Amino acid sequence: MAQKPLVAVKARIAELLTGTWMEQGNEPSTVMLSDGTPAARANVMGIVVDVSEGETPSLLIDDGTDRLAIRAFEPVPGLRQAMLGSPVMIIGRPRKFNDTRFLVPECVRTLDNPAWLEVRKRELAKRSLLPAPRLEPRPAEEEPVRTGSPILQSIRALDKGTGADTESVLAQTRCSQEDLERLLVRGEIFEVSPGKLKVLE
Repeated sequence: MAQKPLVAVKARIAELLTGTWMEQGNEPSTVMLSDGTPAARANVMGIVVDVSEGETPSLLIDDGTDRLAIRAFEPVPGLRQAMLGSPVMIIGRPRKFNDTRFLVPECVRTLDNPAWLEVRKRELAKRSLLPAPRLEPRPAEEEPVRTGSPILQSIRALDKGTGADTESVLAQTRCSQEDLERLLVRGEIFEVSPGKLKVLE
């Protein structure tokens, strides 16, 4: 009887990076997530924040909890269609080289609407998960209600296609680095490259 394929577990990137790594003989590498769910295959969503071209390109994606490298060793459906700044869903297998964890993709799907990232965030919030490292709950009074809108407006105004310079945004809005970090964690903005910000439309 043929073996049933392993279920691709929906997971936060931070969980794949910090979960307990398990390897048992010929069994597939597995990450034990924070709620005790084993993930030998994972289903993650995030924004593409880096693309490395080559015979088989690799990606770096960010879901607001952390960043994860996507490394393919053979052609993968949808991989070459993933562009910088695109929201994507990736199904793949966790792997580790030395102390660096990454995902070997089986398929990459570019999402037609970035709102699916928020749907996934809410979907995972329904599970009994421990807080991910970059998603610590904050009191309501700390939410960047006053600074958020000016920051978004500033990034849109300064972005000429390659992203807005972080220092320029800080100077123009007189906001703090902490205000930017909160928007990054909330998924309202993302870094397309070091020091360059874009608004998640």
